Amino acid sequence: MYCECCGTKYCRDSSHASLLERGYFINFAWERVNPLLCIDTSLSSLSEKLNSPEDKVKRAIIFLATNKLIDSNMSPI
Repeated sequence: MYCECCGTKYCRDSSHASLLERGYFINFAWERVNPLLCIDTSLSSLSEKLNSPEDKVKRAIIFLATNKLIDSNMSPI
């Protein structure tokens, strides 16, 4: 979910019936995935270097691309 007023993204925490800010995911995408995109564009290699599942890395790349933080060639803008 996305707040149009402040731009914060949230996810639903079904175990506590609440909303959580997705800051932890944004930090992962920007601080850990983004710097490696200039070096390596293989999903499996990125996943291995980050010690994270490919699905999480893929979602981070999608987040960066949809928010125009990287261009279509997966390099930082």
